[in-house]
Amino acid sequence: MLFGFQAGKKAATERANYRMNRIPHQVIEEIRNRCDIVEVIGTYVPLKQRGSSYYAVCPFHTEKTPSFAVNPAKQIFHCFGCGAGGDVFSFVAKHQNLSFYEAIKVLADRCGVELSHQQQTSQELARLKEREQFFAINELAADYYKQLLNKQEGALAREYLAHRRVSTQCVEKFVLGYAPSGWNHLLQYMANKGVAPQKLLQVGLIIPRSKGAGFYDRFRQRLMFPIYNAQGKVIGFGGRTLDDEQQPKYLNSPDTPLYHKGEGFYGLNWAREDIGKSGSAIIVEGYLDLITAHQYGFTNVVATLGTAITQAQVRKLRQWAKEVIIFFDSDTAGISAAARSWALFLESGLRVRVAALEAEGDPDSYLNTYGTSGFEGCIGRAVSLLDFVIEQSIVQSKQNGIEGKIEALNKILPVLASINNQVERTSYLKQLAERLNIEEGVLLQELRKVVESGRRKIDKPASISGDTSGSATQLAEKMLIQLMICYPSTQQSALSQLQAHDFTSAVYAAIFKALQEEEHDVEEVDVTALMSRLQDEAAKAFVSSVAMEHERFENAERVAIDCIQVIHRRRLKTKLSELKELHRKTKSTADTKPLYECDQLMKEMKTGNFPATIKPT
Repeated sequence: MLFGFQAGKKAATERANYRMNRIPHQVIEEIRNRCDIVEVIGTYVPLKQRGSSYYAVCPFHTEKTPSFAVNPAKQIFHCFGCGAGGDVFSFVAKHQNLSFYEAIKVLADRCGVELSHQQQTSQELARLKEREQFFAINELAADYYKQLLNKQEGALAREYLAHRRVSTQCVEKFVLGYAPSGWNHLLQYMANKGVAPQKLLQVGLIIPRSKGAGFYDRFRQRLMFPIYNAQGKVIGFGGRTLDDEQQPKYLNSPDTPLYHKGEGFYGLNWAREDIGKSGSAIIVEGYLDLITAHQYGFTNVVATLGTAITQAQVRKLRQWAKEVIIFFDSDTAGISAAARSWALFLESGLRVRVAALEAEGDPDSYLNTYGTSGFEGCIGRAVSLLDFVIEQSIVQSKQNGIEGKIEALNKILPVLASINNQVERTSYLKQLAERLNIEEGVLLQELRKVVESGRRKIDKPASISGDTSGSATQLAEKMLIQLMICYPSTQQSALSQLQAHDFTSAVYAAIFKALQEEEHDVEEVDVTALMSRLQDEAAKAFVSSVAMEHERFENAERVAIDCIQVIHRRRLKTKLSELKELHRKTKSTADTKPLYECDQLMKEMKTGNFPATIKPT
């Protein structure tokens, strides 16, 4: 997806509706004027001033060197790495995964501008209503499970929690519950509350029967853990079986409109404030690992929900943390997981250390055995992620002879190949040669093979949709739009000779159409006003990149005319092909009009005397 702009894509189709008499344009402008973009973005990412702009590590993709720029004069942002860009509304929508209206509401609340519900479209009202219904259903389910935990049916779950030494305070804090063993207890409870089965299906609480009609409860005879988003709303559930014969041991909600596997963490709503204060986040794997950690006072802990660490999770953590400490098991699976996560953390700028648990299998058991001081000592002994992968791979290789060494190298060399610093890479290679008792020259040869065959390469995304072929027409369209934004004096000739349908790129066509609505007799284009007229976030991102870079042209008017002629020539060729095809189909008739029009167009192409407009066919 272009620029990774998922939230922006979601918001794009809504933007025009809010602009057209739903939220008056002057209200949006008032919010924009009251919300300084540097101040707003600065509350989410740390900005540093360089010259007239502010820079930060981009929150939308993984990088080490800051390429995310905010221009206070133009009130726009743009990332020169991933291409994301736009105004203050775009940033909040993308960063918080909100719709355009939701972003407006967040900023309106921030600056004290009141919005009435009459300013929403019927589609948005329906979407927001359904989303709130989903949250309410999940809250209702969490309360239902919580009630059952404290009743006779929940005795087995309470015994399990007591055995795991979970305090009553933590049971309350994390809203733990119990799902009974029957097939339709929740289904019946929700029916009595007026909740339709289709809604329960959408939030993943029930499953359709494989034979015949009807549904049954997804979670049965399980200890229940509500999963919250960062804002503290229930988005899904996890359930731990209380029956040894029931599989899987842990069961999570499926992907739903609210819950997406691999995008968040369990416990982030409780931990994010302390992560922000300490600058450090501790990552564990399981629900009870996290709960026990919080119980012992380690409140900056989050859990991965049993999945491998993803790039989305790394980006999310980077909003609050500068350092990450991960608890991996010291077995083969733990080492492999560490090696996989290395690539994700490499460009994040986060300092990553690994705390290996040797005597006990998980943080929950470790804490209950060694207590707070033991856990603090374990954190203090945490090593860098790369050191952990190397050390544990070497330890295991000694148990398996030559084959073990080969297996260790297969894990370690790809990681070393990803290190750009030659001094650091050489140092690790020397250490590896000594530990494995292999000649350093041999390892260097093997490393070179890995580097040459699988060199990491980050492809810079195309700046706009349809601009990857480098054709003359596409380049002309791109350059013309750049000129119209940076040099308003070029607009008159372009607007008088072209129409939006003359552009092959939908992005450029949208910007051209928006420029038609602007005042033309101006010395400088108001890019924020221009972006407010755009529905497509890719178009907004392109405008922000042009405004930030402001490419210089010695003779802008002459270049613009050249671009216009290229675009004209392309459309004439297209029209000529269509007319030739039409003539081929009608040559058996007396209709000579297509042939005449072909002749006229060929003359126009030779002379360069192009018509003002050609209607699209």
